[in-house]
Amino acid sequence: MSSSWRLDARGLALRVWELGASAGAQPPVVLLHGYLDHGLCWAEVARHLPERRLLAPDQRGFGGSDRVGRGGAYHFPDYVADLDALVEALGEGPVDLVGHSMGGTVAGWYAGARPDRVRRLCIVEGLGPPQGEEDSALDRLRLFLEGSRRPPAVPVVADEAHAAARLRRKNPRLGAAHALLLAREGTVPTEQGDARRWAFDRRHLVRSPTPFREEWFGQALSAITAPTLLVWGSEGWFSPPVRARRAAMIPGATERTLEGGHMLPYEAPQALGELLARHLGS
Repeated sequence: MSSSWRLDARGLALRVWELGASAGAQPPVVLLHGYLDHGLCWAEVARHLPERRLLAPDQRGFGGSDRVGRGGAYHFPDYVADLDALVEALGEGPVDLVGHSMGGTVAGWYAGARPDRVRRLCIVEGLGPPQGEEDSALDRLRLFLEGSRRPPAVPVVADEAHAAARLRRKNPRLGAAHALLLAREGTVPTEQGDARRWAFDRRHLVRSPTPFREEWFGQALSAITAPTLLVWGSEGWFSPPVRARRAAMIPGATERTLEGGHMLPYEAPQALGELLARHLGS
């Protein structure tokens, strides 16, 4: 059974899930979820990882973690700083770091900025947006201003069962029990009887004013010193040219492909867990 605790990250309380028991001198493993997800996306993968301390935070504005509040916004440096606060709270020594999708991008930035704090790195379908973003800075700023004025509404579902069913419709390979766990911890009650809404802050749906720059991200990737495993889905979001170009930025990175799409922690938890276990345990 998973437990959780609260981390103070520069004034925001972040929920951190403990998915595994402590294992002596072995470094802890930090698992970072993707966009609109939360830490328990790793619950099934964790069953196939070594007996280690496994920590899966709900990143700011997701799951049970604090929101930035009115007038705030979410940017990648904030996620990286929150991760830095978590690693600092864990004490001396490096951690093993795993990230999926958005969490993989956070992990890449962090491993480049703090190479001494990451022993081994695993990135799952997560080296930045799948394609370069070519729209103008002015267009992005206009979308950000409009979204900040009227953030999109977060969808409401009839109850937990309907939330789980919705997750499974979008991810047919997601197991029923895992879907129900994700629905229970990833939604919050409303005033409409049993109805629930997704727990993420609606400000996450506002277009960022800052475009992704592959060249900038590449500076972080090229500074990574930890042995790195990149895991792709056979039906994932990244085109072969983008995969090859970004993977080449990480010195000595190893690549593996698993059967499945972008959501490998949902679709192939056993195969992914076993692959990660071999990399983290070697």
